[in-house]
Amino acid sequence: MAATIAAADEHVGGSAALTSDYRLYGLSQSDGNPAMQAEIHYVGNPGARFTWFGGLWASTVRLSSRQPTSVQLEGFLGYQWALDADWQLRLAYGHYAHPWNSLLSRYDYDELSAAVAWRDAVSFAVAWSPNTDLYSSGRGYAGNERAVSYELTGHIPVWRTLALVGGVGYRDLQALFDTGYWYASAGLAYDAPRVHLSAIRAVPDNTARHLFYSDAAGPAWIATVLFSFQAH
Repeated sequence: MAATIAAADEHVGGSAALTSDYRLYGLSQSDGNPAMQAEIHYVGNPGARFTWFGGLWASTVRLSSRQPTSVQLEGFLGYQWALDADWQLRLAYGHYAHPWNSLLSRYDYDELSAAVAWRDAVSFAVAWSPNTDLYSSGRGYAGNERAVSYELTGHIPVWRTLALVGGVGYRDLQALFDTGYWYASAGLAYDAPRVHLSAIRAVPDNTARHLFYSDAAGPAWIATVLFSFQAH
């Protein structure tokens, strides 16, 4: 999301989306159920070599079948450099919060991320959080610890605006559970000027399935439709 915002030729914009399963680092944040999402952002100095952006993103969440559906918010702020015509570097800060659910508020956390991208084809990102809280079905609750994720993603056009998309990531949870897990995804995406459609298969590894509930860490097909808007 941050990469799309930072590259946008607009001052104010946003989007609204419906996804069949909200996944974050390979894990479901909606108990395998559909989630509604929306964001609004502002881009400073759009189209220039140095661009900054900030905004607010929201999604419905449901971490288990025993909990009601709630809302997760992320406030984000970032800066992007166009190193040349092909390469871009991005730094961003985000704070995730659950202001209307006292139980989920223990999972509020901060995250710093850095990413380098080549054209629209390949991106490598690292995200670091100093205060992540997670609950493992096998190891219980661990809170306020460091978590780091590494992700490599790709986008290969196949026909007009249809593309093969996919990626692989590793989430380092040594500080929380003395281990980490891998996750991967692959599928198709269609992008029109203001519409995005995708169908993606997400597959966490066996370690993730042992650490977390099967509804959160099981493989799944994810369908997403997103509509975006801009206001100069």
